Amino acid sequence: MVRSIIAPDAFLWADANTGYDIDTALEVMPKLADAGVDVLDPFPRARSVDTRP
Repeated sequence: MVRSIIAPDAFLWADANTGYDIDTALEVMPKLADAGVDVLDPFPRARSVDTRP
């Protein structure tokens, strides 16, 4: 609601400060998108992603 009053065309960036693991980020992202958030950064916690081949 605040966004629609103050700056309806503004780019909205949410910073989770690496506070989300993958499961939480996937749960929260659609809710943030519905609230008008354009980008969620940074996620997830580095240790929660296995990048090994």
